[in-house]
Amino acid sequence: MTTRSEWIAPGLAQVFELVLDAADDQRDLTIGEREEIFATGEAAHGTGGSLSQLIEAYLAGAAELWENVFGATEPGMAVEVGRTLRRVSENAVAGLASGFEAAQRRSIQAEEALRREVIHELLTGRGDVTHLEERARLAAIPAEPVQLVLVAESATALSELGPVHERVQVEIRSRAPGREMTTFVTAGQLVVIAPTASPAELRVVELSLAALDTGAWRCGVGRPSTSLAEIHRSYDDAREALRLSRIFGLDEFAVFDSLLAHRMLAADPVVAAALVDSVLSPLVQSRRGDLLETLASFVAHGGNMAAVARDLSLGSRSVAYRLDRIAELTGYSLRDPDGRLTLELALRCRPLVDPGG
Repeated sequence: MTTRSEWIAPGLAQVFELVLDAADDQRDLTIGEREEIFATGEAAHGTGGSLSQLIEAYLAGAAELWENVFGATEPGMAVEVGRTLRRVSENAVAGLASGFEAAQRRSIQAEEALRREVIHELLTGRGDVTHLEERARLAAIPAEPVQLVLVAESATALSELGPVHERVQVEIRSRAPGREMTTFVTAGQLVVIAPTASPAELRVVELSLAALDTGAWRCGVGRPSTSLAEIHRSYDDAREALRLSRIFGLDEFAVFDSLLAHRMLAADPVVAAALVDSVLSPLVQSRRGDLLETLASFVAHGGNMAAVARDLSLGSRSVAYRLDRIAELTGYSLRDPDGRLTLELALRCRPLVDPGG
């Protein structure tokens, strides 16, 4: 049997010995030998090196291996030994790479599992606050002093680590190089945690989403959180901003702090339903189905009668008649400040009670 020399790359000595044994016997690697080589590749991943470094180390040793083998082989046997050695050596490289990649996949899966676990803790606020910062660091989530959460949704629910998520990450990195933003998908929505960012700075996410050919997006931005333990509040705010913008048909980039009036309208669903029912029901049930449309136009144009007339293609007298009819049916006049406020509040609360109305 050919004598094995001491190889420079640690961990590969046994692999070379197996290759030499097979070449000397002019046979393929056994199942047990293949498993041992696979395990060597797995162990190599744990040293912190790369797959290319492992292959380079093997090839460097293989060059010396070939020299030793052919230097001790009878001339008549050189061809046969060479064929066997090449085949066995190729199988050894494949085994090392397979083992390394298997360990790498497990490592990635473990890291992703930890990341999802930490993100769940952040968004629900149910994690162990004592070790949250350390766990966030292990999950590659920056523990900045101030963070904002953005939640985005499209007509189609997203899947975790799907193609849209990956494309969004690429777009954000290209538009905001150097900015650390954590992006992930949960409950079919895209979530972005951005450290030390203002709502205006998060417009880069909106631009990134608009660059995709995936249809319209809607974004909600929460209030700043001052610690990892407070991120769940910013997340809840962002989801509420998203919900209100959807219900009220607001701008597709909604910031929680800018929705004070709409938050007040949505604060008590029971009161909102009672207001809509008592004020708008007479208009809905009226034989003149255009009264609700007239009220909506009046509110939209800030009470400008000429604009309402143009909008509805009516004369000023017809508009005035309809306004009088609204006052007669509801008991609230648009010419009276309190009556106008009540009618407008009822109209604005209607999406809360009847989203499709």
